[in-house]
Amino acid sequence: MTETVYRVWDILLKCLGILGAVGSLLWGVYQYVDTQQRALDAEWMARDRAFAEELFKRRIDEYQSIALTAGKLSAPAEKPKELALDIKQFERLYWGSLATLRSDRVVKAMDYLRSGIENYEQGRSMLGDTKPEDQLKIRARALIRAIRSAINEEREALAIIRAGGPFVSKDEL
Repeated sequence: MTETVYRVWDILLKCLGILGAVGSLLWGVYQYVDTQQRALDAEWMARDRAFAEELFKRRIDEYQSIALTAGKLSAPAEKPKELALDIKQFERLYWGSLATLRSDRVVKAMDYLRSGIENYEQGRSMLGDTKPEDQLKIRARALIRAIRSAINEEREALAIIRAGGPFVSKDEL
């Protein structure tokens, strides 16, 4: 080998060494960034799951409060004063809970019961021959059925989230 060929090979090998070092550095940086991103994604998913579980618990509490009040409205009241208190409780829940409820069916059933309460307070019946008291029972029971359905939907959504699925409602899919 001549000296010029030797120099060319020497320079080529040095350049390849430098390129290998730069490539190794870039690969290491890529792996580090990718690992950090995966850890961050896992942390956010864990936070989303925790948030979803807390939201689930709060919604279930809301649904239970509404269902208990609707149950009181559907059962015969012994005293008109108790019924008036139950109606006030329902009104509080109606105006406070509607913002956080996700189920359109429950919202519609709450509206339906609220209109029944207005009819009851005015002493009129909108369901044919039924008395206003019976009208409240019918509408309160419809609300309870809607709440059962909503709780089942919430449980299904929570199971999907716990399994690593997206944090969206059925309506958003």
